[in-house]
Amino acid sequence: EKTGQFECKKCSAGTFSSVFSDSCSSCTAGTYSLEDRTGCANCLAGTFCANPGCSNCTLCPTGSVSLGLGAAHCTQCEAGSIPRSDGAACVLCPAGSSAKPGDSQCTNCPAGTFAAQQGSTSCIQCEPGTKSSAQGSSSCEFCEAGTFTPEFGSLSCTSCPKGTFSAPGNFSRPSCSACLPGTYTDILGSKSCTSCSPGSYTSVPGSLSCLQCDTYTYINMTGQAACRSCQPNARGSNDSISCECLPTFYPKMAGGQVVQYPDSATPCVTCPDGAECYGGTDVRALPGYWRDDVISMTFYACPGASCLGGASSVCEEGYAGPLCAVCTPGFGQKVNECVKCNPQSVAVGWVILVGVFVVFLALMFRPPSNSQAVFAKIKILVSFLQVISQITSTYQVKWPGEFSTFVGLLAFVNLDLLKMTSLDCAIGLHVDFYTTYILQMILPLCLSLLITIIFIVWILLHRRGWLPRILDKHKQETIIDMLVRNQLFILVLLYPGVSTKILAIFKCRDVSGTFLHEEDFSIQCYTSTWYIYMVVSSIMCCVWIAGVPALFLSVLVRFRMRLDDKSITSRIGFLYYPYRPLFFFWEVPELIRRLFLTAVVNFVGRGTATQFVVAMMLSLLSMLAQLICLPFSDASNNWLQLLSLFAIFFTLFYGLLAVLGAFSLTPIATQRFLTFLLLFVNVIVILGLVISFVPILRRLLQRIYNMWRRRRANVIKAITPPMRARSWGQDADIIVERDEAHNGDDDAEDDDDNYNRSSRPTSLRDMAMLQLS
Repeated sequence: EKTGQFECKKCSAGTFSSVFSDSCSSCTAGTYSLEDRTGCANCLAGTFCANPGCSNCTLCPTGSVSLGLGAAHCTQCEAGSIPRSDGAACVLCPAGSSAKPGDSQCTNCPAGTFAAQQGSTSCIQCEPGTKSSAQGSSSCEFCEAGTFTPEFGSLSCTSCPKGTFSAPGNFSRPSCSACLPGTYTDILGSKSCTSCSPGSYTSVPGSLSCLQCDTYTYINMTGQAACRSCQPNARGSNDSISCECLPTFYPKMAGGQVVQYPDSATPCVTCPDGAECYGGTDVRALPGYWRDDVISMTFYACPGASCLGGASSVCEEGYAGPLCAVCTPGFGQKVNECVKCNPQSVAVGWVILVGVFVVFLALMFRPPSNSQAVFAKIKILVSFLQVISQITSTYQVKWPGEFSTFVGLLAFVNLDLLKMTSLDCAIGLHVDFYTTYILQMILPLCLSLLITIIFIVWILLHRRGWLPRILDKHKQETIIDMLVRNQLFILVLLYPGVSTKILAIFKCRDVSGTFLHEEDFSIQCYTSTWYIYMVVSSIMCCVWIAGVPALFLSVLVRFRMRLDDKSITSRIGFLYYPYRPLFFFWEVPELIRRLFLTAVVNFVGRGTATQFVVAMMLSLLSMLAQLICLPFSDASNNWLQLLSLFAIFFTLFYGLLAVLGAFSLTPIATQRFLTFLLLFVNVIVILGLVISFVPILRRLLQRIYNMWRRRRANVIKAITPPMRARSWGQDADIIVERDEAHNGDDDAEDDDDNYNRSSRPTSLRDMAMLQLS
């Protein structure tokens, strides 16, 4: 100043000046300057200068920012964001947090809320069925399976109560679902409900347990809301899974098998014949019945008492196979039973066979006419026994055991070797029906050949003087006459038995789907072997069954005018001598009657009421014919024949009642009385015939005694010493004369036994006139 020059001053902070300025200017808001500055600088981001002349910029306060240079003031961050640490910018709050305007920090969402996005201005409460158990959650979690929450903003989920559940899966569970009908749960927090097991049910939702089905209901599936009603005559099983039939009933099975019940209940029907039902599927065979296996519902009546019954149809010792009708090894068939093989049983059988053969020979060598009274009664007896002995095998019904045994003892009349003897035991091999069939077919031929050989041997021995004479010259009977008579007699005797065996080949029975032969259940029908025997039987039906009666009828008709001739009488007299002249042919209808009753009726509803009705009608017609015609010349024979026919009719009537089930409700005492009556009627016929033999046997024994006396007298006369020959000879002559007188009386009695031959008519006209008189 002193020398005239200006002194420059420094501008203070907050001001500035340009060159040659005479003063300093204040910095505007948002700028600042330090000392000695020619200009102001902008405030940096994050700072501000609100007033002019700032010497420095101030940091923005907490919660505010300055976003650019030269900020005169700071601003607050928007909601959902906070200032950056340098205050130069706002940053968004992360998910799970929020911020209000002016907040310097983001606030984590409290438990039960969430913020799903950045920059959230507020947190949202979790919806029902979800939860948020921690702070700062960006989302809510679904309740776990078995839990639920019904409120907003839940921190946790609650376990489902009993009877309800919540299933697994990614979804909200605001509530638990009640268990549906047919399901239940008895625990807390169930993820699912348990289905009711078969035999139980629940009909209301939210059940804690299942209920057992009632007595007469069942259910065989799981998860059912109700039980099904059992069919009539049935009740629920112990576990109620199925229905079971009440006692005395059984389930009607498809295909005849026992199965558990399907959804549709199987009907229960009355217990089948031959079985005993204990309820449910417990079905057992009664004694005397058999079934194929434990699931079969078809029961077969056994031919004997060998079936012990039970669930598995146990057979008695010695029996096996279908219907327990096949003998096991070590046992042989005798009569209708399987007997244990031992020497005694074989010996008894052969003794019976030999005895029958001896009786047969005695009939072979009988005189042609002098024994007609005996022979007539023998024919009645044999005819009756041949029918009765076949009745249990011909008519399939449950006959009493005592009657079956009685009938079995009469098998000898048909000369059935297998039934008379234990042929299986005798040869050590099983003898089947085919073997006995062959034996029965060749039996007539063998007996005929045997008789012929015996006659030849007898004649040869007689010619050598080794045997007494058997041919009485005054009767003028030749060898040919005797042979013809005996050959025809063999046909009469064997006709029913052989005919029955011929037709027996057709007796096949369906047993569990397989056709078996009823005479031997070890043989299967409709095989190649069976067809061979069937062809043979078809031929024999013509040759034997039809041929024998036709032969007899043709012979009788041919010689009907000469029936009194001695040559005719000695040959075929046994066919017509017992009958009155008008009924000389009666033996032929008798053969046919026996054939129908023992064989033909097998083809008329075997084992049914129809078979018995047909047989009874035939027996009734036979009785009427016998009563009207009285064909026998001896009145006692007519009544004996009528008695035998009545016994057969009564036996068939008993069988009809049995097949109709009339005895099922009959008291035991009544059944025993009827069994006794059945045996009594048949035994009384046999006793009546045997008693009728007494007078004839008495005369026969008298003749044998007289013959012995004559022979004794002849011996005495031959051995008497010469000195006493006269006296002894005189005594012998006296004895012989007396015996001859007795013999004359016997001959007179024989003539009384038979009708007077001289008075026999010689023509049919004479026969008719005699019958009318």
